[in-house]
Amino acid sequence: MPDDQLPVLLPQQIAITGKGRSPLDEVPEFVNVKCPRCGEPARRETDTMDTFVDSSWYFYRYCDPKNSTAPYDEKKVEYWFPIDQYIGGVEHAILHLIYSRFWTKVMRDIGLTKYDEPVKKLFTQGMVIRNGQKMSKSVGNVVAADDVADKHGADSARLFALFAAPPEKTWTGSMPAWKAFIVFWGASIVMSRAISTYLAATDPPTRTFCASCIRRYSASRKISIAAGTSIRPSR
Repeated sequence: MPDDQLPVLLPQQIAITGKGRSPLDEVPEFVNVKCPRCGEPARRETDTMDTFVDSSWYFYRYCDPKNSTAPYDEKKVEYWFPIDQYIGGVEHAILHLIYSRFWTKVMRDIGLTKYDEPVKKLFTQGMVIRNGQKMSKSVGNVVAADDVADKHGADSARLFALFAAPPEKTWTGSMPAWKAFIVFWGASIVMSRAISTYLAATDPPTRTFCASCIRRYSASRKISIAAGTSIRPSR
């Protein structure tokens, strides 16, 4: 495509069919054009780039989003890059991460950047498995965070996510794990109450405490976890 015919503008009226093909295929006035070289009838390619191509460099554009003469100002990018920490799912390590590294090296070779890697450190988080499949919107097995927060509280949901498995490991969701967390949460409340009461009763209040002190306090108050769901003094 000659430079004087750029940019190629996308049509505004398209039908999103969800059939897996590019919606541009259904717009004949966009697809059917004349070849810019010979003038003969031609057809535009509608699947030219994977979406990962766009997501492999757009974070550079965030540094200079209103630049109308270049992808970005190198000085502005140098302030933010390389990125200190990359956190992503394991599937990103074979798609987005590879593409973003490749894109960075291409931009380095054409003089847009001066470094070899887009990020300094990588942390690959594990996946959540539900009903034998990766939890995903496309599969339809996602547990809405709002529903969990409404029922159990946002802090409980956050702590459960940390309690269920180390962040770098895969976790298979199950109800017994949630019940186990409730027990853990209840034990934390017992310990918190024990520590607060112990410190308030000592002189000076900043006196150190130990696990045996907490156990003695809990035993004296006969505090227990009832059915793994609530904390109350035993009668």
